Amino acid sequence: MADTNILVYAVDRCSRFHQRSLDFLTRHAGIYLPGKVLVEFYAVVTRAAIRPLSPAEALNAIAWFARSFPILHANSDSQRILWDLAQRYNPSGLRIHDFEIASIALAHRIERLATFNARDFASVRELQITDLQL
Repeated sequence: MADTNILVYAVDRCSRFHQRSLDFLTRHAGIYLPGKVLVEFYAVVTRAAIRPLSPAEALNAIAWFARSFPILHANSDSQRILWDLAQRYNPSGLRIHDFEIASIALAHRIERLATFNARDFASVRELQITDLQL
């Protein structure tokens, strides 16, 4: 499963992680995207400080991601898992969004998540994190 930052860097040609993101997305079979990541992607790229995407450009990118990768959605299992994780790890504030991504992965029996922000998921022992910064 891929985290939001991989998609953001894949469309940001100025990012030092641009090529690494593209390589990851094109060379790894079995990548899934949570629907939550697409929502976060839209929020990030349309408010970017340097050259934000227009809403139409963001929607075009989302359409491409949706055609290219299976999209996994939140469901009753992921909601139960989310609140179990919240009780176990006590995330606060915006960190709950990372836990929601983790819960979607776990509900769909996906145990590996790739990200450029491994620290965001480090406390979730139920997932194996692939740190793309390494």
